[in-house]
Amino acid sequence: MKTFFTLYFITIFCNTLISQTSIWNNSITGTDPSSFNPYTSGDVVSGNITVSGIGRGSGLINTGSTNDRYNMAGWNSSTLDPSDYFSFTLTPATGGRINFSSLHITLQVSAQGPVNFFIGSSLDNYSSPLGTITASTSPGTSNTINLNSIFHVTTSITFRIFGWNASSSSGTFSVNDFDFKGSALLPVQLASFELTNSSGKPQIFWSTYSESNNKYFVIQHSKNGLDFTEVMTVNGSGSSDQLHRYSVIDPNPFIGINYYRLKQVDLDKKITIYPAKSIYYFLSDVLVYPTFFKDRISYELPSTADYNEWQISDVLGTVVLKNKIEYLSHQISLSALIPGMYLISFISQVSRQTIRIIKI
Repeated sequence: MKTFFTLYFITIFCNTLISQTSIWNNSITGTDPSSFNPYTSGDVVSGNITVSGIGRGSGLINTGSTNDRYNMAGWNSSTLDPSDYFSFTLTPATGGRINFSSLHITLQVSAQGPVNFFIGSSLDNYSSPLGTITASTSPGTSNTINLNSIFHVTTSITFRIFGWNASSSSGTFSVNDFDFKGSALLPVQLASFELTNSSGKPQIFWSTYSESNNKYFVIQHSKNGLDFTEVMTVNGSGSSDQLHRYSVIDPNPFIGINYYRLKQVDLDKKITIYPAKSIYYFLSDVLVYPTFFKDRISYELPSTADYNEWQISDVLGTVVLKNKIEYLSHQISLSALIPGMYLISFISQVSRQTIRIIKI
């Protein structure tokens, strides 16, 4: 692994955390929404999650032709019936996290509807209440359930609202609207990823809007855009809702097209790989080829070059071969070297040009 990148790391501290905004809401309007199980029309969903739509348990009965609310009968059990519930399932994107803030929901009952209610989640198999909820006749009761204790959810989570003790099997209970608030984040919200040659060598810039359980980044490098090698690790910022900027310089790129991409690794070892970008690097001084070789390499120097010696060193910096430069173009036999990565340096009294070569 290459360890001689130049690394820059800048953190910009922001005073404002990412706002806890709506990640899934539905005002439930239209003709007879209750005829669907689940009902998904009108769902407004964050880009980093998928949702089930509002659904119902097998013990409930659609009353038929009730508009602008999800309305069910069959709540007349004297105790909580595990098949009588409304359900909501949210699933984060691959490698993502959901941090919940609250659930705002309007609940309505008929005069003969249930009088007891319970809301729980699949995290504990619906064994503990998440808060107190109530319902009333038209236009219903607006409830706000605090969900701050549910965060860093990495797999599907289901919320269920149970009702029981209706005075008649025809008594109804409905969800008129709902809004889950929080943040649905990928492990890293990448703000930018750019390549430039402004420093004379390829420089890789990237920034993040936020990071969740981010342990480190890996810079991956490729000649053909298909076969990548890991060339450097850069520590991440853990969990942060601040803007972070990173930058590294590759002092030994390939001549021609270079591809770079980011691999991000979580604290729990989950991996996200971001798309690659390419940049062209032209060596205007020394040309060495092939950089992947078996027995020999060749070099070409411009007529203005004043190099007087070449040296080949291993990745630890130990010089393994060297010789005086007598020709502007020459071939070097390297059959004695074992396979691996080396550096060939061209040295003058005032400068040094170093290029990476790999014996295969």
